[in-house]
Amino acid sequence: MKKILKSAIIISAALLLLWFLFSMVCVVFVSVTAPGYADVCIFEDIGECENLENSADPGTSVERYEGSEKDARSEGLSYSDYYGAMYSSPELRFEIFAYQFSSEEDAEKYYMNATGRACEDGTDYFVSSGFPHYSIVVLDGRKAYFAECFALNAPKMHEFLAASFSAALS
Repeated sequence: MKKILKSAIIISAALLLLWFLFSMVCVVFVSVTAPGYADVCIFEDIGECENLENSADPGTSVERYEGSEKDARSEGLSYSDYYGAMYSSPELRFEIFAYQFSSEEDAEKYYMNATGRACEDGTDYFVSSGFPHYSIVVLDGRKAYFAECFALNAPKMHEFLAASFSAALS
C-alpha cells in the first residue's frame, strides 16, 4: 500500500512540474511576442470590424453578438456603436468586443473596467497574459476594444487585427 501511495505522489509531483514548466514556456513566449506601442492597431471607424468577417478563410466562422450583454466591462456605459464576435478558424480562435463610446469618459471607464488601471491621456493599451489566456485592451479617444485568445495564438491574433484595422495608436 505504501508503494502505491508513494508512486501516486511521485506521479502527481511530476505532472505538476510538467504543467508548471509548460505554463512558464507559454508566458515567456507571449512576453517575447507582445506588441510594442507602434505595432498596436485600432479601427479608424468601427465598421472596419467587419473586415474580420470579410477576410475569413474557408472553414472559418464568425459568430456576431447582437448586443454587448456578453461583455460585463461595458455595463452601464454609453456607446454609439458596437461590434462583438467570436472568430473561429482552424488556426485561430478569439473573441472581440469593440466600441465607439459616446464620450471619452465612458471609453476610459471601459479601459479601467477591463484593466484595473486608469488611462491619463486617452490613448493606451494593456496586455494580460497567463496560461492559458491572452488578452489585449486598446483605447484611443472614444474608441476601444478588448480581444482575447489562447496564449499560444497571440501573435496570430495581433497579425490578424493589424491586417483588419487601419490605424496605429497615436
